[in-house]
Amino acid sequence: ITEIITPNLEWRAGRTAGTVRCAAVSALWALLKSNLLTREGLKQVQEKLVAQLVSNLDDDDCATRLVCCNCFNFVLQTGGQECFSPDDLHKVYIELLKRLDDSSDELRVAVTATLKTRFSLLPSDYNR
Repeated sequence: ITEIITPNLEWRAGRTAGTVRCAAVSALWALLKSNLLTREGLKQVQEKLVAQLVSNLDDDDCATRLVCCNCFNFVLQTGGQECFSPDDLHKVYIELLKRLDDSSDELRVAVTATLKTRFSLLPSDYNR
């Protein structure tokens, strides 16, 4: 992940770079869905991976944003409270809220599912 996928998730100008980002996030989604990334493996790459996923939530390409959101949901489910502190979840929350205003209905539905996962990970005393 750190040698092949995350370097290609970095934003660069141009359509070719956009296509590469979309391919990279799609490859990440395929990797995640295959269950090859364990919770322990996720802990090792979590910080850099989450930073790249956050930046790709603002991508111009709707497909990239959608797959990125699905990756986020899966990463949150896999990592759980062991990988994400309440502060980490708060940062993700802010970025996801921005996507609720997206032009794509499909993306807004995916964001809603991701927010549901995010809320389920908060400790019961979070708001106190």
